[in-house]
Formats: sequence, C-alpha cells, structure tokens
Amino acid sequence: MKFLSQEYDALIDLLAIIVKDGIYTPFDKIIRSQDRDIVLSSLYEALRYVAPDIKRCANYLNCLKALREGESREKCVNALPIAGEDRCNDIANAIDPRKLPESLEKLGEVIEEVSRGKLTKAKRIAMLAVQRGLHYSLKKSPGQTTDQATLIG
Repeated sequence: MKFLSQEYDALIDLLAIIVKDGIYTPFDKIIRSQDRDIVLSSLYEALRYVAPDIKRCANYLNCLKALREGESREKCVNALPIAGEDRCNDIANAIDPRKLPESLEKLGEVIEEVSRGKLTKAKRIAMLAVQRGLHYSLKKSPGQTTDQATLIG
C-alpha cells in the first residue's frame, strides 16, 4: 500500500482536497461499487468538483509569478472571489502546482484500469484520499487558535 501511496501521491493529494471540503459521495460510491461505470462516473464527479478551483487557482498562481518587483499581490487577490485566496492557498498547500500534470496523468492510468474492470487501485486511492483529506481537515484552519490546532495534532 505504501508503494501505491508514493506512486499516486499527487493524485491522492488532489482528491483529498475534496474530502477536506466535506464531499464524500464520490469516494463512497467508488469504495462500495463493483460496477466500473459507477466508479468511472464517481471519478468524473470528484474531478468536476475540484476542476473550477484548479483553473482559478492556476490563474492566481500565474498572476503571482508574473508580478513585477514592487507590485502588490493585491492585484492577483482582487481578481479572486471572496475567500478565493484561502481556497487557492489550501490547494497550493495540498498539492504542488507543478505536480498537477503528473496527478492527472496518474488519473488517466487509473481510468484505463477501471475501464478494463480492475477496480482495486481506484478503491485504494479513494480510501487514501479520504484518509488524507481527514488529516488535512484536522490541521489548523482559518480562525482556529494555535492551541486548538496543537490539541488536534
């Protein structure tokens, strides 16, 4: 299992963001299903959930990189919806944006396996994503005191 976790780490991190948001349905379906079509549609559902944030955050991160010396990051922040910066920071903390193409490539491999009726890897990845997402939710969140975060672990 550790090998799977390392090889698919970026994909698991990407999916864990969804769990951190409290969205479990796609993972419940993947883990419980024996039907490849349900697993495929659940993977699609999970990606569909996070895709707009990834796109918006990619633009935000590119904006930050493009700022000239002396320019304020407010230029990029102001282009985001309310709480957009926190969301993008959550995503950037969960997954290195440079690893996003790798995670999508690994997802393609999982989809190919599921298409052939092999569901085990998808189920393991879903379980690891839930585990990691729960771990992310226990980390310090905005408004939480340092003492509260320390108690959680």
